[in-house]
Amino acid sequence: MKLELVIFDMDGLMFDTEMVYYKAFIRGLKEFNLEFDNDVFLSSIGTSFIKTHEILTERYGRFVDIDTLLDKVNSYKDDIVLTEGLPIKTGVLELIEFLDENGIKKAIASSSFREIILENLKISGIKNDFDYIISGAELKASKPDPEIFTKTCADLEIHRDNAIVLEDSLNGLRAAYSAGIKCIVVPDMLPPDAEMREKAWRIEENLLIVRDLVKEIMGG
Repeated sequence: MKLELVIFDMDGLMFDTEMVYYKAFIRGLKEFNLEFDNDVFLSSIGTSFIKTHEILTERYGRFVDIDTLLDKVNSYKDDIVLTEGLPIKTGVLELIEFLDENGIKKAIASSSFREIILENLKISGIKNDFDYIISGAELKASKPDPEIFTKTCADLEIHRDNAIVLEDSLNGLRAAYSAGIKCIVVPDMLPPDAEMREKAWRIEENLLIVRDLVKEIMGG
């Protein structure tokens, strides 16, 4: 394999934002005396705002205005980041440094809004020297649709066989799998299940291990 591009997801892979979302989601539901539904929470991970809105509307739309709920959740998210910071996941900095040293392109393909991606990079202190950033809000369909990854490769003019996707969620893995791109999964809040083990190229504990795997690929 001639590795030319590594495509990063953001939430749950680069930053521990899914735990932040989890805490904020619970606080937001309590604000309206609503019951936390873990299946609803997990199904909203790794997908776009529009899809998340649909999921929450189906579950909670009878009881609360979903835009109001999401505004409250986002307010709590901001408070948590302000007070607790935005934790960077293990191995992110080391992997980025290795890719830079070896001339391998880096892209972020996230379901979050572009302004959130840029703000998270700024807050964390990670240098924004990525070759390409794409937000799910800029596309017709979100993960698990493969468009976010096929467009990334097409715009960078890199064959999918020479790219690797890094994901933590099942929706992201499904998108990479449908795009025909090898995907390394670093599970976050959702533990590996049978589908994840079937579709993932590799499942690793953290991005530090992924860096060492990339070293092996480069050496081979």
